[in-house]
Amino acid sequence: PADIFFSLGDQECRTQNSLLRCVQQNTESIERYYHEQGIDTTFQLNPGNHFKDVVQRTATGLQWLLSREYAPMKDAAYKVLWARHTT
Repeated sequence: PADIFFSLGDQECRTQNSLLRCVQQNTESIERYYHEQGIDTTFQLNPGNHFKDVVQRTATGLQWLLSREYAPMKDAAYKVLWARHTT
C-alpha cells in the first residue's frame, strides 16, 4: 500500500479480554514498521473505547481516504456521499 490509516481508542488496551489488551501496542508496532518501509502512515489515538464515536471515526477515515490524490473511485465516492447528504 502507498498509505495506511490507523484509528484506535485509547481505552481499548484496558479491556478485560487478554487477547485484545495488546491492541494499541501491536497497532503502534505495525504503524512504525510500515512507516520505516517508506509508507505514508497516519495513526490516530482517539478518546474512548472501540465503540465510542464510531460514526465520526469512520467518517474521519473515509475523509482521509478520499483526500488521497489517487484514491480509487474518488469521484464516485464523493457523489454517493453527497447524494446521501442532500436527501
